[in-house]
Amino acid sequence: DYLEIDGNLAGLVHATTNLGTLLVGTATFAGSITSSGQVTVGGDLTTLTVTGDVAGLVNVTGSLTTATINGSLTSTGSVTVGVDLTTLAIGGDLEGNVQVGRNLVTMTVGGDMAGAIDVVGKLTTLIVQGSTSGTISAGDIDTVAAYLAQGPIVAQITEGGVTRRIEAALPGNPYPNPGDAFPVTVTFQYFYDSRAAAGITVPELAIRVNNPA
Repeated sequence: DYLEIDGNLAGLVHATTNLGTLLVGTATFAGSITSSGQVTVGGDLTTLTVTGDVAGLVNVTGSLTTATINGSLTSTGSVTVGVDLTTLAIGGDLEGNVQVGRNLVTMTVGGDMAGAIDVVGKLTTLIVQGSTSGTISAGDIDTVAAYLAQGPIVAQITEGGVTRRIEAALPGNPYPNPGDAFPVTVTFQYFYDSRAAAGITVPELAIRVNNPA
């Protein structure tokens, strides 16, 4: 139930049933899942730790308890969980895709979130230290927080099939597109709150603008 790879994973790791721990890289030998690397688990996976980036595919048919990616989930990388994902921590950027078949409890991103997060059930907590130019979608959401979001599209959040987009418009461009120019020095810190347990029936947003100029 324990598999350690001291370096990069460029091939296939396949478990037909449950797997306890998969460690890619160590403190001595940093390791990534390269674009040709694949991890497939036919049951549950308790712990996944990748000391580098994930540029390949991680597919867990059952539930994944704890996943830690010290680097980034690159544009070619994906993490797909068929049932529940309890904790996902990404130290760098999220440029790829995260798909969860039921519930995602806690997710943190240490850099920018330019990829896609798709949760069929409930997303309880998402914290992004950088920007959120990607898409966030879930059947139900409690909270989403970002600390250095940027315009013109500050966030795109879909909850229960309803998409809400936070836009930062400039004079002369009241309806911006994602690729439009925007001052890089202007950032946004926001908190999206849709906790039914707190009595919130319509999602609320608190946002702070940082414009050093």
